Amino acid sequence: MDFSIPEELRLLQGAVLRYTEGELLPLEQPFSAVERLPLEIVQGLEAKVKAMGLWALGVTADLGGGELSLVGQCVVQEELHRAFLPYYPAPWHGFGGNPHPALFACRGEQRDRLLLPVVRGDLHASLAQAEPEGGSDLAGVRTRAERENGSYVLNGAKCFVVGAEERTDLWLVLATVDRSKRREGVTCFAVERDRPGVAAQIQPRFIGGAQPYEITLEDCRVPAANRIGAEGEGASLAQAGLGRNRILYAPRTAGIGERCLEMAARHSKQRVTFGQPLSNRQAIQWMLADMAVDTEVCRTLGYKAAWLADQGQDVRDISAKVKLFATEAAGRIIDRCIQVFGVSGLTHDMPLARLWKTIRCQRVSDGPSEIMRFVIARNVLRGA
Repeated sequence: MDFSIPEELRLLQGAVLRYTEGELLPLEQPFSAVERLPLEIVQGLEAKVKAMGLWALGVTADLGGGELSLVGQCVVQEELHRAFLPYYPAPWHGFGGNPHPALFACRGEQRDRLLLPVVRGDLHASLAQAEPEGGSDLAGVRTRAERENGSYVLNGAKCFVVGAEERTDLWLVLATVDRSKRREGVTCFAVERDRPGVAAQIQPRFIGGAQPYEITLEDCRVPAANRIGAEGEGASLAQAGLGRNRILYAPRTAGIGERCLEMAARHSKQRVTFGQPLSNRQAIQWMLADMAVDTEVCRTLGYKAAWLADQGQDVRDISAKVKLFATEAAGRIIDRCIQVFGVSGLTHDMPLARLWKTIRCQRVSDGPSEIMRFVIARNVLRGA
C-alpha cells in the first residue's frame, strides 16, 4: 500500500487548508463562548464553499458532485478539523451538499424532486431513526406505515433527530410495514416537514451544541412516490455509508490532534513556572508524546481504512476499530491539551472546553464505543 497522497489531492489539501485558515480560524475567538454558529454565518460559509467548487465533494459527478474518493475525503476532514468552531448543522458532514446515503436510492422523478435539491443545498434532510422506546434498534421499530389507497399512513414517534435540524425540509422516516418481519419490514419514507399529521418539537440541547428534535406522526398520509427504495429496504438504507462515515472520525481526530499539539507545544515553551518553561518538565513532555502518538495512529489507521473502502473491500470490521480508537483518542488528546494549559484551558477565551464537549458526543454517535467493542470482539472470536 502506498501511503503517499496523489498530487491532485495535495492541491485539494492546500485549498482546504487555506479555507480553514482564512475563513474558519478567524471565527474561533468571536464565537468562543457560544455552542452554535449563527445561521447567517453558516450560510455565508456555504456560499464561499460553493464559489470555491468544494460543495458536494462526496457525491458522484452525474449528480453534480466532486466524486471524491474516501481517501480524498479524509484529506478534507483533517484540514477542516484544525479549526475548533462551535457546532453548526451540516448535511452528512463535510462542506455540505452530501446527503444521507439513503437518498441515493431515489429513482425517477424522486431524483429531481428529493435528491438533487438536497445535493444543491436547496433542501435539507435529516434521518429520523431513533424512537423513545427503542433507541436506534432497527429490529424494534414501532412507527407503523399502513398501505391505504396508493399511499401510506404513518403513526408513531421519532426522537433525537439531528442533522440539518431547524433547516430540515424533509424527514427520512423509518417505519415498519410489517412488525412480524422485524428489520425486513422497515421502510424509508421522505416526509415533508409541513405535511399534515407531522409535528416537530425541540428536545433539550445536547452538549456540544446539537439541537435534537422529536417528531410525532399521527395519521400522516404519505404518497407511495415518497417511499425511498423498496418495502423492507429501510434498515439497509439507514445504515448505508455508516462504515465509511465511521472511518472519517479518524482524520477528524488527526486534524484536532495536530492543532492541539501545536497549541500545547507552543504554550509549554512560553509558560514559565518556578523558573523553567513547562516544556522542560517530563510530565508535560509525556503528555505531548501521547498526543502525538494518538494523532499519528488515527491518521494512519484512517487512511488505511479509507484506501480499503476505495478498493471495494469489506470495511465493516476495520471501520468499527477506527470509530472506537479515533473517538476515544480524541477525548484523550483534548483532555491532555487542557491539562497542559491548566486553568486557562477551561476558560471561554479558548475553544478547548467547548471542543471537549463536542468530542465527548462522538463516543456515542454513529455507534457507541461499547457496540464497537462488541462488533470487534465478535469478529475476533469468529476467526479464532
